[in-house]
Amino acid sequence: EYISLLRDQGKAVILCTHHMDEAERLCDRLGLLHKGRLVSEGTLAELRQRTGCSSLHEMFLQLSGTGPMLKPEEVAG
Repeated sequence: EYISLLRDQGKAVILCTHHMDEAERLCDRLGLLHKGRLVSEGTLAELRQRTGCSSLHEMFLQLSGTGPMLKPEEVAG
């Protein structure tokens, strides 16, 4: 891939994507945006340590506060 080639040459590449697997594979550092705001940034290892999540998708949901809603039966009465 062209992006990998540029990265291997030490060139900075800014990649904007919704494809989390692509970001995990290609990026040395990540910035997670939600509604135009930077909610977190760092290496994949730093974000994993910060959140305790294994996947970038789970990290985004946790850091942006957009995780799945609780079902009514899961909410304490």
